[in-house]
Amino acid sequence: MNLPGILQKHKRPIIFALMIFLAFFLFGLSIYSNQVLGEYKKDKLSQAANQITHQFNQDLELINNKMDNCACSEEIIPFIQGENIPELLKFLEKQKQDLDIDAVLVTDEQGIALTRTEYKNIRGDYIFSTTPWGEAVSRGEKIVAIEKGSPLPLIFVAGKQIEKNGQMIGAIFVAKIINQEYISGLKENFLPGGEIILYSQEQGVLASSFETDKEKALAQSFFNAGTDWFNQNLEKTALIKIDNDNYLAKNLIFPGINHSPGGLIILHPEIQIWEIFALALASTLFFTGFLSVFALILKQGRLNKKIFITIACLSFIFGGICFGTVYLINSKTPIQVKKLTETVYNSTLKLEPDSGIFNKDYEHEIKILASSGGETVNAFEINLDFDPEIINLKEIKTENSICTDQLFLEKTIDNQKGKIRISCIIPNPGFNQNQGELASLVIKPIKQGTYELKITEESRVLANDGLGTDVLRASQSGSYRIVDSGEKIPEILVFSDTHPNNSLWYRSREIHLSWIEPNKNYRSFAWTFNREPDYVPDKNFWAEKKSVNAIVFNDGIYYFHIAGIKNNQLGPVSHYQVKIDSTPPEPIKINTSEKTIKLGELLRVEFETKDTASGIESYYVKINNNAFFPARSPLFVILDKLGNNTIAVRAFDRANNFRDSEIIIQTTEKNIFQKIIKNSSETILNLTANLGQIVFK
Repeated sequence: MNLPGILQKHKRPIIFALMIFLAFFLFGLSIYSNQVLGEYKKDKLSQAANQITHQFNQDLELINNKMDNCACSEEIIPFIQGENIPELLKFLEKQKQDLDIDAVLVTDEQGIALTRTEYKNIRGDYIFSTTPWGEAVSRGEKIVAIEKGSPLPLIFVAGKQIEKNGQMIGAIFVAKIINQEYISGLKENFLPGGEIILYSQEQGVLASSFETDKEKALAQSFFNAGTDWFNQNLEKTALIKIDNDNYLAKNLIFPGINHSPGGLIILHPEIQIWEIFALALASTLFFTGFLSVFALILKQGRLNKKIFITIACLSFIFGGICFGTVYLINSKTPIQVKKLTETVYNSTLKLEPDSGIFNKDYEHEIKILASSGGETVNAFEINLDFDPEIINLKEIKTENSICTDQLFLEKTIDNQKGKIRISCIIPNPGFNQNQGELASLVIKPIKQGTYELKITEESRVLANDGLGTDVLRASQSGSYRIVDSGEKIPEILVFSDTHPNNSLWYRSREIHLSWIEPNKNYRSFAWTFNREPDYVPDKNFWAEKKSVNAIVFNDGIYYFHIAGIKNNQLGPVSHYQVKIDSTPPEPIKINTSEKTIKLGELLRVEFETKDTASGIESYYVKINNNAFFPARSPLFVILDKLGNNTIAVRAFDRANNFRDSEIIIQTTEKNIFQKIIKNSSETILNLTANLGQIVFK
């Protein structure tokens, strides 16, 4: 059989059939390889998540063992009983160094902080009443968990009671701080090439492993209070595009004792464009090789310029089709995180701690913290009000401030009117970090009572935009309790770990309340939960336990009333205020200057809604598949997508309930040249597709 003759006779159909088969085979192979690569990326993300979770468990076990070593020392007992604070602190500092731990805290039997190795000047706060881990230890539990610290943001913490002769004389807590250094270590060990973002439910982004300021600012602007990652605790894997890099993202949520204090967002690189190019190039090289072999067989080793041009053109077309198809498969619409042209109103001010119970005999410090939210700022003006009958402000400390001492324009204290005013500026390039301390307020208690440290509406944060735009989105005031344990019959101290700040609104209708009695005068307690601010509870409705769970069915301001019972008589009544708003804002009204605009034109967007209980806190806007960003009405935007554009508005009330609304805006081509550009790729593709036929004729 003359095989070359048969091939020569039927060369055109044979070439066509082989080319079709080869093209489809290699085309399918490239798609399958892309799928395998995608699954590999997802497996690497899951593997990294499992390894990091395992590391968490190891660190929890390690901190628990170190706490046992520290608590078992007999030296600590006489220091606690004698309240020998200098010697106790010296002992704890030595334990901290020997055991390689970050922080140690010791309380007395009532849970009052005697001393701590971090923030040594903070003493006298009631740890048992103000933290879930302190409350658990007060019940006799031994705890180890990831929790919000006091005042540290996020920590691995282990704690237990310290006993002598079977009686509790105090408690000890040992902590490892979760910070920038820690997550950088996680990245190096378990996620090379990826990134990690540390966040807390209260403060948002605390730290990230990104190296450039631009990437850090983008991550901070996306993972803000408006994101579903925090509001809905999303755990599913998602595709996120930060600047020009695609990542697979997974949320590792810290469980906490009562509720999650925060978590980690781990980002693993998704299939990159160079990997798509490599797949297309490999398929194209195979395609070119097979075409060359068949050409050599058919032409009996005699190849001319026309054949080379044909092979090159067909290979180019095949490679382009492979690359384009695989690219389209991988262009699943990611969540876009990019630099916005609009001004981002995302800066916040808060107090740390924002609630607490402090002993009258101790001074305490409250820090003013600022977050830029991804917007570069360069000036702060802080105004605070307080009750001068309850406290005096002793000092404004600025040695750890992001503003240097020379650039503080004002640090004014008025203990007669109860007012504080602080203003400072930051030179170029300004401040653009997750969080920074502006000042620390040294508080001197005067008498027992509750006071609020309120950041007033006159406070401002100015952007470094040449216009001094006020970009302050929200401020969080603080509510505190001063206790005089020297009184003969002190009132009962009430605290809620679910609703700790009396001045804030909360959306949860399930309230956990606990209390302590400094002198243990009572065997039982009468209590009531209602809407009357000065109610005396009925002594026939009583309980012996020192915590209750309450559920309310309507929004509003409620009060918990409790009094001790002794000799069938009620003691002084304590009142605790709780603000509940679990209802989202009303539907958002969105108005735009036009419903249809030309591509690249400016669009005016106005939005407004109301909230009957707590009021509106802030708005967030999302354009198409970009991230939500904080905004104010009116907003001016430029739409760069042809066709239908979705503008979504999310409104938050002061209890963190939110409602979403959206509107569709149609964009059309601006002129005839845009139509030419739009159709040019199709024209070129049609011309190229016919090239093979022309050459073979």
